[in-house]
Amino acid sequence: MTQIASAGFEIIRLTYADEKVNQIYARNGSDVPLEVAMINGLGYENGTRLTKEIVAHNPGWTKDTTRFEIWGNIAQTAASKQIYIHPDMHVGKAQWCCNNTDGNAWFNDYDFPVDVWKRGLKYMANWAQGHDDVLSMSLRNELRRAINITSPTSTIDYDWLSLVGDDAAATDAIYETNSDILVTWSSM
Repeated sequence: MTQIASAGFEIIRLTYADEKVNQIYARNGSDVPLEVAMINGLGYENGTRLTKEIVAHNPGWTKDTTRFEIWGNIAQTAASKQIYIHPDMHVGKAQWCCNNTDGNAWFNDYDFPVDVWKRGLKYMANWAQGHDDVLSMSLRNELRRAINITSPTSTIDYDWLSLVGDDAAATDAIYETNSDILVTWSSM
């Protein structure tokens, strides 16, 4: 964080997948510990090796520190350096992106169910309330026309009305939770 501040940056973007929040709901409100998340994402050998490296470079963390505890620590450290945080929901499912067939392209795409997306945004808006340096958040990164592989001419209502309608509804959901946060929209 010191290097980021010394370079003159005043804000950092923390990307995440909606899956991060969905897993908390699936675990009855319990977040996923660092090592479990790393093993799930990278396999046992790489996940445990990288967890040890991360913990070695971050003395306040253990393999059992949860993802949102880590984010809270990042936000606290950033605030001490007068750096703002901008959470950015990048995708629904954590995976390599971004193309028109990855399931994350447009509202109600395979990994982008609108009701689940809004729930995730509300969760993040609630988390942001506990961190004074989180002033803004994005609705979704890199919206694009979805192409259904089994029905290539289907575009899942890729139009201006869908963009504005779904983004407005998501913004309203965020403001029900946290009316003090600036919400940024992606475009078509």
